[in-house]
Amino acid sequence: MARIRSTITATIAMAGLVAGSIAISTASAAAAETETHAISGHVSNLSPAGQNSFGVQAQITVYDEHGYYAQFGTADWKGDYRLEGLKDGDYRIHFSEYHSPYSVDDVGLAPTWWGDTPFRSEAKVLTIDGADMVANVGMIAGASIKGVVETTAYFNNNVQQVVTFIRNPDGTWEEGTWATVTGGSYFMIGVPDAPQALLFSDYTNDIGGGQMYSPQYWPNQPTRSTATLIQPSPGDQLTGYSTTLFPWAARTVQRISGADRFEASANISASHFKAGVPAVFIADGTNYPDALSAGPVAAHLGGPVLLVTPGSVPATIASELVRLKPQKIYVVGGPNSVSSETYSRLAQFAPEIERIGGADRYEVSRKLARLAAPTITPDPTTGESRIRVFFADGRGFADALSAGSAAASNGGVVVLVNGANTRLDAPTRALLQQLDSQSAWVIGGPNSILPALDDDIRSLDMGLNRISGATRYDVSAELGDYFVDRGEDQNVFLALGTNFPDALSGAALAGVTRTVLFITPSECVPGRILARMQTSGTPNAILLGGPNSLGTGVEQMRRC
Repeated sequence: MARIRSTITATIAMAGLVAGSIAISTASAAAAETETHAISGHVSNLSPAGQNSFGVQAQITVYDEHGYYAQFGTADWKGDYRLEGLKDGDYRIHFSEYHSPYSVDDVGLAPTWWGDTPFRSEAKVLTIDGADMVANVGMIAGASIKGVVETTAYFNNNVQQVVTFIRNPDGTWEEGTWATVTGGSYFMIGVPDAPQALLFSDYTNDIGGGQMYSPQYWPNQPTRSTATLIQPSPGDQLTGYSTTLFPWAARTVQRISGADRFEASANISASHFKAGVPAVFIADGTNYPDALSAGPVAAHLGGPVLLVTPGSVPATIASELVRLKPQKIYVVGGPNSVSSETYSRLAQFAPEIERIGGADRYEVSRKLARLAAPTITPDPTTGESRIRVFFADGRGFADALSAGSAAASNGGVVVLVNGANTRLDAPTRALLQQLDSQSAWVIGGPNSILPALDDDIRSLDMGLNRISGATRYDVSAELGDYFVDRGEDQNVFLALGTNFPDALSGAALAGVTRTVLFITPSECVPGRILARMQTSGTPNAILLGGPNSLGTGVEQMRRC
């Protein structure tokens, strides 16, 4: 039976993204090569069958100190491996060995992190400092799980799967083991000795017409928080872990809207933010440029984004400001975006007010990034900056809107650039030096931001990834795939992708609630986004905007 380790699958799927994640210095290629080192070692079989006499043809995945993929390789038939091309730094190493079950009694070998633990949060850190390193590990017997997966409807070519999610001692989750369902049953081996939830789901990859089943956690639970955890011991052979899958549908569909974009903005704020918020960000609701970077910054400072016109404060916004009683108001953009008269009117709603303006949208985004930087917690061990910089093309709004919620939820800022340029301008280079960011993300395809800009960013000795897609909706889905853990129980926000106001206010809400926000067309939901929602534990779908923005097709989760 074909069985795949989820970490390796994620690694392969990310190959196009992570290929640029190891920073390249401005020195020559030959000099850079001398600065890399290798990790080598031996993987032993410590199971009763192996009795430490056989090597393991393990798969080895190395992650850097920030949790990003750094290197991958396999051990030979003797269990020996060597991974090269690693720069000085701290790493965690994961070992797995999977195969089709040899017999009904096969329990496989449990995956392990270096340091002899099934938990990523307790993995031992290996430090490379000017020399090659050795990391040996022994793999012990896992457990096996068998069960039956029934379905209430037949979807042609739809493939079901069973996945375990390990609960780390620090409360985080990581994927453990998974198996495919064949002929209505599954046989999973190599299950580690750790508390874990069992998820029954499927993956379609746009096959079978995109028809999907609702995920079920064992026993018959819709969310991970209500699942019963299992903790098998090495060698256990567990049976009877079965379920029935039903056609997929969002649990509930809600809507936050208003008579216009301003009332919708006020209602989005009122859905979460309490009186006495530290800050409120005010932006022009009739045009997008200055406000595109505001959502993540508002989330980091703990407040909403509210929309006004250049010359007035709509009554619904004034009422929301009275309710919020903010400690400070930040007005985003110059007098052409929010007039001096409107600024004076806003000053009545808070004891302190400040304008974040600039010569253009790019300068405004840089100033907003600087404002957010002190609120993003540095690495507690090294003290290094953990700010993630999301570069988006300032000539449009779609990619920046999608990046907003991802940045807000993951310690990031959105910095606008002119995507037609091949080099970063001097002020943006100065900003990156000030932020001391270790990782950057280019959002959008080559038509949005030229590939030459990637090389220029790498020259600053930064880890770089690009998230792109054929359409703005593919980019949005890709961001959700990468920045939200698969199988995580959560809500999902949907906002119109052909206009900006609702997603602009929604980014701040998504950030503070750590909820993914997807942009969609007005009358349907792209298949990739539906698939992402399905693998997020059948979430509640919350529509931002009225029926004129997101129509009945989105309410019904009609596939594009």
